[in-house]
Amino acid sequence: MKKTFKRIRIMLALLVAAVAASAYLLLYRPLYGAFRNLTLDNFLLSATAVSDGANGYVERCKEGAASLSSRTMIKKAILAYRRGEMSFENLEAFTLDPYREGVTVLSELIGVVRVVDGRVLVREGAPFAVKPETTFGVQGLELRFDFAEGGNPLGDPEALTVVSPIFEGTLILGYDVARFELGGLGGAGGEKCCMSLAIIPGGEAAALRAGTEEPFRSKSDSLVGWNGNLGLLKGIPESGAFILAYLPARELFSNGASFAAMNLLRFLLLLLVLLGGSNLFIMVSLRGILTGMELRGDAYREYAIHDPLTGLLTRRFLELWVESEVENLSEGYALAMVDLDRFKVINDTLGHDAGDEALTLLAKLLQGAVRSGDFAVRQGGDEFLLWVRGAGEELAKSVLERLETRLQEEPFRGVPLEISWGICAVPRSDSNSRAAFTKALQTADSRMYAMKNAKKKAPAEPFFKDRFDRSPALSPSEP
Repeated sequence: MKKTFKRIRIMLALLVAAVAASAYLLLYRPLYGAFRNLTLDNFLLSATAVSDGANGYVERCKEGAASLSSRTMIKKAILAYRRGEMSFENLEAFTLDPYREGVTVLSELIGVVRVVDGRVLVREGAPFAVKPETTFGVQGLELRFDFAEGGNPLGDPEALTVVSPIFEGTLILGYDVARFELGGLGGAGGEKCCMSLAIIPGGEAAALRAGTEEPFRSKSDSLVGWNGNLGLLKGIPESGAFILAYLPARELFSNGASFAAMNLLRFLLLLLVLLGGSNLFIMVSLRGILTGMELRGDAYREYAIHDPLTGLLTRRFLELWVESEVENLSEGYALAMVDLDRFKVINDTLGHDAGDEALTLLAKLLQGAVRSGDFAVRQGGDEFLLWVRGAGEELAKSVLERLETRLQEEPFRGVPLEISWGICAVPRSDSNSRAAFTKALQTADSRMYAMKNAKKKAPAEPFFKDRFDRSPALSPSEP
């Protein structure tokens, strides 16, 4: 009898172990794998949004430096100096005030130096060393991150230096070397998404990629894992450096791992009492977590496809839409590219905050001009795209003419904004072709630039920039 009871106890113990092993292999492992995949998808979306925000800050620094190098009046003075019509000392005196005026509108600026013929022509802000090799030989806009000696192994640059050649045609008259703080980089979405941001050299980025193991390597080429961290790499054009948005991997996966372990233990303890009820409870709990992850994933996707400044859809949305929707279209459509005229004048004269205000106004009127079922996209900077369903060029043209009327009725700081645009229609027979969409986009873009160039050749209205009201526009809640 004792041997029989002993056999029964052994069989029960083996049965419990078999049921527990089966539950672990058939239920918990697949569900935890699904949890990890959803977590990685959400991380990629949020890290992409954070990196795009940081790249936007770098772009604003580039635009600010380039705006200093494009002032025609100062370039004419340099040409006069080159011809011997003006001494270097007179060139210094002539340049100082207009140069200082251009510098005042640049935010996050540490200091800036203009170099002509290897000599410092003018210097504003905090002083920093500029060697001849810093500028000589640079043929285009160049970014240089100043990494501290023996600093953070992730890079930790002290500042961003932008070298901007002063062009007159193909002739380089000199260089503007602007040094910017990187404090604004960390505020470009990192705090909102609880992520850290770093700038790293290309060699460090290659080393991180080489050291990344599965499952991160197969998930995305830009996903890297090292020393318990998980990050996303995104290149910074014209610099060779990379933005790295990262956080500790345990913050991503610890909740799922601890939840799975605790519930497995709970399952084992309750198996002898109520096996079915315990398993149902765990399944419901896990389903709730996966549902919550999917909802958070939807929120991250919404953040990634809407431009935070204008509220319009982004280029990322357009890429996803072309991949998933174009092949299913059954009616023709029209594409229109829209560009804000004299946007540089607004930025140079009133500052980048006013430029953002002008873009927001144009986006609002653009959204109000399209029909239900159409959509508007901010392509980047001051360029926008309209997709008009079931339309030919005439209908799309009427939409843009309606937009121009609304721009006249609702001026920006006392001056109506003006736009250049180009349209290309895609017939129903080609509506489900990605190649036709790409060709139409290129055609609309070239027509827009043709209109813009035609305006540049026409006589410009004198003193356009002085007609703006320099006071900020009142918000709807202000009197």
